[in-house]
Amino acid sequence: MYRFLPIVLLLVVSLGWGIWVGEDVHAFLGLSQVGLIGGMVLLVLGFALPRRVLRRVGLAVGVSGLLVSGYFIGDHRGTAAFNGCVLSGENVRQALADHRRRTGSFPAKLADLVQPLPGGRILRGSLLEYRRV
Repeated sequence: MYRFLPIVLLLVVSLGWGIWVGEDVHAFLGLSQVGLIGGMVLLVLGFALPRRVLRRVGLAVGVSGLLVSGYFIGDHRGTAAFNGCVLSGENVRQALADHRRRTGSFPAKLADLVQPLPGGRILRGSLLEYRRV
């Protein structure tokens, strides 16, 4: 029953890692995407649980495919988050000014604003950074 659990976990981690890297490529220790994919393929080929070559190759292709798919999903979401911040930046500024006008101070955190905020990503949270000074 638990025979395929490590393989399923490896595939899920590959997809999650791809999304995480894709959301903010520049924050990932300077590794290129090609190096990341190549490293995962070599890792799977060298240490895969199935002992047969065909299974190892199939697992490597599956991991690589999920890693690349995750990267493109994360990259798309990261780009959309950035563009949302650019397009809605003035709205956020106006909401901050309105909050200050109503309460006399800026909010403790952006979540205190009544409007939805741009910049949300799947795994890395929001692109927006806010600090009340």
